[in-house]
Amino acid sequence: MAKKALKTVSLAELTRYFAEEKDIYIQNVSSGLVSLSFGDKDEIGYTVPNTPNPVCLTSIIPFHLVKKSITFRKALLRNPPFIRMLTEEEYKEFFTRKSVVAKKSPEELIEDTEVKQMRLQNKEMEPVKDIPEPVTNSATEPETLDEVLTPRIIQIIATLNAPTTEGAVPIVLSDVIDELDSIDLNMDDFEYVRSQGKFKTIKKWAADKVAAIEEKTSLTADEIEETANKNN
Repeated sequence: MAKKALKTVSLAELTRYFAEEKDIYIQNVSSGLVSLSFGDKDEIGYTVPNTPNPVCLTSIIPFHLVKKSITFRKALLRNPPFIRMLTEEEYKEFFTRKSVVAKKSPEELIEDTEVKQMRLQNKEMEPVKDIPEPVTNSATEPETLDEVLTPRIIQIIATLNAPTTEGAVPIVLSDVIDELDSIDLNMDDFEYVRSQGKFKTIKKWAADKVAAIEEKTSLTADEIEETANKNN
């Protein structure tokens, strides 16, 4: 049986946990993005995406920097916490469950997640020069938006978020949701709508879709085996 994640921790427990070097697996359990900083002068930043997918933090940030990070400890120690640490077993079990729905192997899902996180981290570390507008805080932008999102989703959100002008035709949210339901969307699309949508109704629609997908991936070991046998 897998060891349980450190869901609620104390400072003393963290000190013991970091006594030996190990891979650190984390999961965002907040309602938004979580910004962390590392290094003696907090010169290295990392944003934990607003997604249930766990990440191996030490594949991006060296262990000794994770261990010393004040913002990382605060995010863990906060009540309720912004992030939680998982064991390696829980990390792998998450992607094993998700692979049943995603039609990819756990290894492929882990690799996809790590590649996206590395691209996001490298993008954050690039020097910003003469950019008048802030970079979007979308959790689904490790690459360019049109590489990971359904193009129509970008158009819909841009329309919803555009300033209202005099004489413009009012937006009927029920019609927008009907269109969204008619499009074949993926988890990145739902996460983008949930994080970037302007209206609560739209954000709730996306959140419900994410929850439904996550519920499907929360299978027991017996259910996973049964599903696999049916597919073979």
